[in-house]
Amino acid sequence: MFLYHNTHSHTTLKKLKKKTSIFLDLVTPADLIEVASKIKCKRSLDNNNISSTLMNTSIQNTVVPLTHIINLSLATGVVPQNMKIGKVIPIFKSGDRTLLTNDRPMSILSVYFKILE
Repeated sequence: MFLYHNTHSHTTLKKLKKKTSIFLDLVTPADLIEVASKIKCKRSLDNNNISSTLMNTSIQNTVVPLTHIINLSLATGVVPQNMKIGKVIPIFKSGDRTLLTNDRPMSILSVYFKILE
């Protein structure tokens, strides 16, 4: 599991809490749970071998650190590198299965990036 922590991050969040923004407010754990509940439960695994089904069943246990990571990302404009990685798999369209031109690429993004998005 990816965890990001440093003392600078706490200072950044404290400054963000003091300022008002016309664009973004800090995300709360309740916000993340609501967003996560709207993501379709699928069995496909992202690059971290986490499915949206697993994420939905474990969101109560991961919501606090995930809230911190997302708030840091919004405050600093930096998305954690691991959230940016997608897994591309070929999906057969039709015709001859041996021809690569009959496959279309499907990108599976990190389930946590979907929440951030």
